[in-house]
Amino acid sequence: MPSMTWDDLLACKLVVVGRYDSHKAGNMSIKVERVLRSPANEVVKVGDVIEVSLEHWWTVETGPVGFNAMEQDAKGDGKPRLCYKGQLMSPGPLVPKPVLEKEQSGIFFFPGRQAVLKRWLQLQPLAQAEGWQQALDGKPIDLSFRLVQTLNQKMHGDAIDELKTSRDQRIMAELIDTMANGPGWDQPSSALFHGTDPLYLLIAMGDKKGDLYDAIRARIKPTLKRQPPWPAYFLADILAQVDPARAVHEFRGWIKNPPAPEYKRMAVTALGWAGTEESLNLAMDMISDSETAEIAILSVRIQIGGGISYPGPVFTREQRAKLWGIAKARLTDPNPPGNLSKGAGDAYRWLVGSELNSSAPQR
Repeated sequence: MPSMTWDDLLACKLVVVGRYDSHKAGNMSIKVERVLRSPANEVVKVGDVIEVSLEHWWTVETGPVGFNAMEQDAKGDGKPRLCYKGQLMSPGPLVPKPVLEKEQSGIFFFPGRQAVLKRWLQLQPLAQAEGWQQALDGKPIDLSFRLVQTLNQKMHGDAIDELKTSRDQRIMAELIDTMANGPGWDQPSSALFHGTDPLYLLIAMGDKKGDLYDAIRARIKPTLKRQPPWPAYFLADILAQVDPARAVHEFRGWIKNPPAPEYKRMAVTALGWAGTEESLNLAMDMISDSETAEIAILSVRIQIGGGISYPGPVFTREQRAKLWGIAKARLTDPNPPGNLSKGAGDAYRWLVGSELNSSAPQR
């Protein structure tokens, strides 16, 4: 069953924002909170309850979902969740993957007059409601929505080009806020920019005379106060991608005289996103530092493409090949430094025996 396309969604006759009301075998009732489009001869209004037929891989589950559904004797919490079945591992069984929690609202797209969920992507995030309303009405579409949606790839690509040129300060701030507040795992469902997209949108935007670099750098210190502090690490990764030379110079200072204990580890981690000869050599130098050895090895692996999959930094094929050659010239001793832990030692041995990974993310 093919997923809905951009054109499929725009052609839908009934589009509403709704929330779970009740369910029974093969059906779920939703309470309408907003009407984006309704059939010409049928009035659908806020407060209506619509019975939605669930077909193909759409279900409401009250038992275990996601990875829990793959565990023997797993028990659910009894809370109803709208799910779509799919593989979490390949090979692996189809399991119900949660799409919408009971207390969350979403945008439901129904191709015909009957409310039926059958294809993937018929449910879109609530945060995109304004953009979808503009698209459905044939009106100019806000840049934020054009950036976050990827169904229309040409529109998405043109939006990134526009952002690079416009340097829209509001959107830049929204993207940085999303990263600083914790991409993905603790963002509210109403957040427009969520998941890892903000990171790559900021990287695609690039730096211009320090506008992006300075704005991100200013957020690192307060973001490090979060527990866990991982959002600050992502911000440092972006610095390394948008201005590698400036970032690596700064990372050297963080390593030598860290403003706070976390800065040293953060700097060594972010070196992997710079992809320069200087960043690679500095990461390799840090392998001999027992405090940072394991993450230094990871930074080297990220730069040469060894066993690291998406998401990660994007380097050119030529850039990776050059870095791989530099790393191999230095990795002449098959035995790890004596100060490494067993885990770091195993990672070091893997690194010595690695080959250039041509399937690593490239541009």
